[in-house]
Amino acid sequence: MDLGMMLLNFGMGSAMQLSVAEIQRLQMESAQLVQVQLEQMLRQQAIEAASAQMPRMDPLVPRQPPLK
Repeated sequence: MDLGMMLLNFGMGSAMQLSVAEIQRLQMESAQLVQVQLEQMLRQQAIEAASAQMPRMDPLVPRQPPLK
């Protein structure tokens, strides 16, 4: 059941009914928001995975000079 039918079934009246174009716009915005949230989650997972693979740096232990 689409949003327009839901509004009609809930008796919201003609003033509250959305046009097909408005429904499509809201669906597109919703899809874009979901895509942004998914990208943020994947980015955070990649950051966490990369930091888990990096050796821990202890600031109290001096670094070894590079081998020549």
